[in-house]
Amino acid sequence: MLDFDVFEEKAEAARLPWQARPLVVFETVSFLRRLSVEVLRFAGAARVIPTGCPRDALETVRESRDAMLICGWEGGDDGLALVRRLRVQGGPERRSQALIVSQRKRAVDIEDARDAGVDGYLLRPFCARDLERRMRQASSRPARFIETARFAGPDRRRPRPGFGEPRYKRGADVSAGLVDAMQAALNQADDMAFQSMRRGDPIGARVGRSLRRFLEGLDALTPQAREIIDLHRATLARLEDLRGAEPQVRAELVNGLEAIVMKRKAA
Repeated sequence: MLDFDVFEEKAEAARLPWQARPLVVFETVSFLRRLSVEVLRFAGAARVIPTGCPRDALETVRESRDAMLICGWEGGDDGLALVRRLRVQGGPERRSQALIVSQRKRAVDIEDARDAGVDGYLLRPFCARDLERRMRQASSRPARFIETARFAGPDRRRPRPGFGEPRYKRGADVSAGLVDAMQAALNQADDMAFQSMRRGDPIGARVGRSLRRFLEGLDALTPQAREIIDLHRATLARLEDLRGAEPQVRAELVNGLEAIVMKRKAA
């Protein structure tokens, strides 16, 4: 299918103000950790739990009712990796709100954070007023939590001007008659390649180009063709998991994908 089903949780009771909720601060740099704690307390937080250990951070979120996770993300991938780990947990803690604070301000960094499932992104340096505003926004107007085959986290979609609700994505565009199924699939292939190149990932871009070559040889989207589309999606997701791996390891994954596609085309 070109779209995944979205499972929306039942409406929850009104959330506590963020100041009254447990705030788990994860920072690997002790100075930044202390600084975040001081700013949170100055802004009115009643309970702040700092840690530099990702395992402790997840355990604290799991055990603390209605906790919020504030992750620093600077030199490495620790903060973003922690949000990804949170979203794949099996219990209710996966729905906990998570905020990233970082000096990274490139569009691709913010998109990576969004795709990891964050509820908010705050640039350093920030003052108590900036932090209070972002925490209040996340706490008082939380986005609905969605789960799909490749994403779990706050709903990232926005209404398109002139169309209102529902929030559109490729499958809904087809249903609404805005584009046919084949063009939607080609658009998806181009987007895979484009977004990977924006991230400086030519190996990931090969997945999008492979899908476009496959689709260009078809007259219609058969069930078998949709399986190949899903295979490309799964490969791209696996490449994301292997972002820190050796290039050869990631390239071999795409080589395998291309070999499968060639066999399907020859069958």
